[in-house]
Amino acid sequence: MCTDEDRLVKLCDTRKAIIEWLASMGLDAQQIYDYLHLPYTNNVHQYIEDATEHYDTVVKCMHQLDEMGIDPDDATTNLYYFDWEEGVCTETVLALMLYGTPYHGQKLVRSPAEIIPVILRPLVDEAVEDGNTANLRELAEAMDYVVDELIPQEQANG
Repeated sequence: MCTDEDRLVKLCDTRKAIIEWLASMGLDAQQIYDYLHLPYTNNVHQYIEDATEHYDTVVKCMHQLDEMGIDPDDATTNLYYFDWEEGVCTETVLALMLYGTPYHGQKLVRSPAEIIPVILRPLVDEAVEDGNTANLRELAEAMDYVVDELIPQEQANG
């Protein structure tokens, strides 16, 4: 059985590894602090839950950024993802890893044209397989938004 003390030690090890990874990518101490900052909690259980979730998000994001060849301190690139509560979202690279954004490690893409084939289509396939009509409706709305709003905006901007 893993104790709270064991979980805290593991979180410290995880945090240290993330700090070393971010530093090796050229981020300065303030940027690293901003990415790993957590809000104040009143108890260890809440801290463990928040830290575990947030560090997992940072690691998932870093892996995707690395695969895409995007620097973690890129302040200009917008990336897109899908969140079941928020729908299709766009965030700058800098905002993705901050605590409190709706991003929690979901698949990222560079352009609106990639959202449907890369992100939404696999979710549609899963919803069809599960017979989940509520998810299908939500995904259809997301596709409408991408086709009606995001792709025309991207084409207009060049």
